[in-house]
Amino acid sequence: MRILISTIDAASHLRVLAPVALAALAGGHEVLVAAPAGLRHEAGAHGLDFAPVGEDWTRDAVTVEAIGRQLAFGAHRDYNSTLVERVFLGEPALSAAADLQRLIRAWQPDVLLRVAEEFGGYLAAERAGLPHAAVASGYTHLLGPTAVRAPLRRLRERYGLPDTDAPDPYPWLLAAFTPPGYEDHPTPGTLRRYRQAQPDRAGERLPGWVGRLPSDRPLVFAAFGSVVPDVDWKMRPLAGTVLAALGALDCVAVVAAGSTAANLHSGWEHVRVVDRVAQPLLLEAADLFVTHAGFGSVREGLRAGVPMMAVPVIGDEPYHADRCARLGVAGVLPAANLRPQRLTAACADVLSTPSYREAARVVQRRLLALPPVDVLVADLVTLARTGRGPAPAAQPVTATFCGGFT
Repeated sequence: MRILISTIDAASHLRVLAPVALAALAGGHEVLVAAPAGLRHEAGAHGLDFAPVGEDWTRDAVTVEAIGRQLAFGAHRDYNSTLVERVFLGEPALSAAADLQRLIRAWQPDVLLRVAEEFGGYLAAERAGLPHAAVASGYTHLLGPTAVRAPLRRLRERYGLPDTDAPDPYPWLLAAFTPPGYEDHPTPGTLRRYRQAQPDRAGERLPGWVGRLPSDRPLVFAAFGSVVPDVDWKMRPLAGTVLAALGALDCVAVVAAGSTAANLHSGWEHVRVVDRVAQPLLLEAADLFVTHAGFGSVREGLRAGVPMMAVPVIGDEPYHADRCARLGVAGVLPAANLRPQRLTAACADVLSTPSYREAARVVQRRLLALPPVDVLVADLVTLARTGRGPAPAAQPVTATFCGGFT
């Protein structure tokens, strides 16, 4: 079977899809990743074949200017609206759809799998009559069938698809790698949960110095995703606050700061600054994860069973920080006007309060109890062969998290 995978121009979204692609390859299927050209290197790092489609939305000066202002002022709602309306359901989707339509004719896939924010794949698959499925990601809570009804109808009209009163972006399958009870919004009836493996790049390993870190103090890992660390004017003050906070904490700390790392100096022997490190691997050894609460990082933190200190910066991050707090696995301090002393105290509280670790382990066990990603691949095979998604999911057994959320 041939599986065409489409995603937007964000490495974190490809990392959500990579374990599915690798499981499909291991099962003898053919896989092709289609995305803007900027993701070619990331696809290669996972050993995946790649085809460039669409354009990098950052070439749109008007959108970039709006995003920049919203990032500077922490305007979460406006930032989210700009991404949903101008990127996910805007011109980039139409550009990707045109290229994907040509790719579908040439490569002849049996099914298309897209990250939920990538609507070019939805349009092209609908035009071709190709069965398609989606994988939930950071903004999926804003992309329910009712929420996107009007813009999706406009997008379908512009692409020449027949009008329908209630277009369904997830008609057969919406795959999720979050634990039962994570969402606080109505979910599509086609949502199914799976246990995703951590997305290791090919040959990725931790540096040797990690194995020599002191073991008599808790290991704190701080990282802020793949976007903000490369925006120096935004990352540098945040990193300075984090370094000062961890410098005052009785711990061993590793801070991943992206390209900003070259301009930082910790000033503390127990705090090491790096540009990047294999996050899924280091999380397995960490006692606390200081994170911006982006969806990819949250998913990896939950899978590793590590307590978190969420410091949301922009966009969907406050939503996921809140979900982690409700699960009892994280403390939350918004990045805006954050002071080192407050962050030191909050990190110390998470480290010293057993309920955070207990809740993290409960969530991890619930994730481990989900069907493996191989089952998702089998469900895609069934969809391709029969035109039907998997059978309706059984209602999960309700369990209480240590943080009191059920």
